[in-house]
Amino acid sequence: MNLACHAFGVGEEFSDDDDLDEYVREILEVTSSARQRLVEVGLRHRGLRIQRYRIQESIRRVDPVVSTLRAAQQIIHRVYCVPCPTQCVMVK
Repeated sequence: MNLACHAFGVGEEFSDDDDLDEYVREILEVTSSARQRLVEVGLRHRGLRIQRYRIQESIRRVDPVVSTLRAAQQIIHRVYCVPCPTQCVMVK
């Protein structure tokens, strides 16, 4: 989309959530597994500067199921109990 046809200047912010949702929807259609950072880059590439919290809210509105599943994923870290710090070093 051309920014001139939407009357947005380069780097200009806009306040309509419907327009933001449409841009986010277009980015997510192309890359369905896109995370917030990729959406930010896609919007910036189009010359739009949007606050991160607004991008998060828009992603939740556009694709609530996937965003909820992503938020539920947790990284499980192993806990090691060793007598000294270098005892757990892997030797080839």
